Amino acid sequence: MAVAIRDKTTATQLMAVNADGSINVPALTKGTQGASGLSVQNLLDAGRNVICWTVDQFPAATAADTMLTVTASVNGAATSTYSSYTITSGKYLYLQSMVLTYEINGTTVATVRPIYVRFRVNTAGACVVASPIQVNVGVVPSVAYSTAAALLGGGASQEYVFQNGLSFLGNGTTSVGFSSMAPGWVTTTTLPKLSMTAIAFEY
Repeated sequence: MAVAIRDKTTATQLMAVNADGSINVPALTKGTQGASGLSVQNLLDAGRNVICWTVDQFPAATAADTMLTVTASVNGAATSTYSSYTITSGKYLYLQSMVLTYEINGTTVATVRPIYVRFRVNTAGACVVASPIQVNVGVVPSVAYSTAAALLGGGASQEYVFQNGLSFLGNGTTSVGFSSMAPGWVTTTTLPKLSMTAIAFEY
């Protein structure tokens, strides 16, 4: 049995839903805007939550990998901090981009060392430094500075964009997190500083 969908004001039939679930839609005239139509939504936009993770001037204090404590804001709401985030059960998490900023905090070329950031995933619980690396990116500034004073406070920025999104399904257990390391760091008084912005969304 087919079900007719009608305009509530004029009772004009707009379309029919057949017994097998298929829909008979009205014919369209090319080049002419119809008086009615169907609204559609991409599933990626259904229940989408935008997540912004940031790190502000984190001192890269050791060559050993260390989990970063990120500040998170969901849909622009108040922030929270954590080093491991559990993906919402039944939703996909899409990592879209990362921006890393490096600030030199020394006056000799020896103090300029790369900083690496790793995006990790753990399907069995909280994310830790032993969790599998999914993305490994880094940033290091040029050392072509004319004076030591110019070197201090210099830096660089690098953006990484994941064209189709790096996606992971949440089941109430799977977690993600970021770790960082600065191999070859010199002394605690000249630690390079890392800032990061990572953009993701869940749907």
